[in-house]
Amino acid sequence: MVAAVLVAPVSIAASRYDPLPVEQREAVDTNYPSAIGYDSQQTTNDAPIRPQNATQPAGQNSDQHVISAPSTAGVQVNKPLISSGEQWELYNQLQQMQDELQVLRGSLERQAHELEQMKRQQRERYLDLDHRIGQLKKTTAQDPVPSIKGALVNELPVALSVEGRVAKDVKQYDAAYQLLKERKFSEAIFAFQALLADSPSGKKAPYCEYWLGELHLASTPSDLDNAKTHFVRLLTQYPGHGKVPDGMYKLGTVFDKAGDNAKARVTLKRVIKDFPGSQAAKLAKSYLKGL
Repeated sequence: MVAAVLVAPVSIAASRYDPLPVEQREAVDTNYPSAIGYDSQQTTNDAPIRPQNATQPAGQNSDQHVISAPSTAGVQVNKPLISSGEQWELYNQLQQMQDELQVLRGSLERQAHELEQMKRQQRERYLDLDHRIGQLKKTTAQDPVPSIKGALVNELPVALSVEGRVAKDVKQYDAAYQLLKERKFSEAIFAFQALLADSPSGKKAPYCEYWLGELHLASTPSDLDNAKTHFVRLLTQYPGHGKVPDGMYKLGTVFDKAGDNAKARVTLKRVIKDFPGSQAAKLAKSYLKGL
């Protein structure tokens, strides 16, 4: 069988390409794939892409797209130790304590100013007493000048040595403590304040701060603000003193009496944590049961 071969004449020129009119070009669908690099004979696989070794469920159409969700097996999610509500409550408590510390700082500054005024008043009393004694001797003595000089030498306060200052502080402290035991609270408060004014950095100063807090708390009615001031001053100025556990426990009771239950709990729990074997810690545990 002979195949006929048709050969186009060479003389025939290629057909001339005329562009379509604008109206016809706009009507043509331009969404066809580009002819450049397009192989009309190439087969395309329109089936959905599936993971390797994936098994098709029974009864499912092979042309249906299957999207598998990412596996979360073995993923551990770190959860916060405390909830956001507790974090917010702790933040509010810290903010309230910061505000309270600001108030206490102002109270401490006021107390320091009052102590300075008391010192100045005592010096003025000494000078006034010396002046009166001098005037009295002046009226009875023939030579008033030596009498006045003698009065000045005998009555003006003399600088004490360290041992003398300690002995004087102990004597004043014992007298003030005796007033406390006799439940003469107002007189005891004045005596302890006078000792603090005379010897603010003495060895008895921490005890004075503690007992002043106790006295203000035991007064009728209780002076919670002054009690809080003296207990806070004990904790901040003498953090290593032996009265700190008792002072911290008393401060927790002051917060409770003032109606601040949250600060009372925080303070009492700190007593138990910082001084676990102390009597104050036992009292704090018992007090917390009633809150």
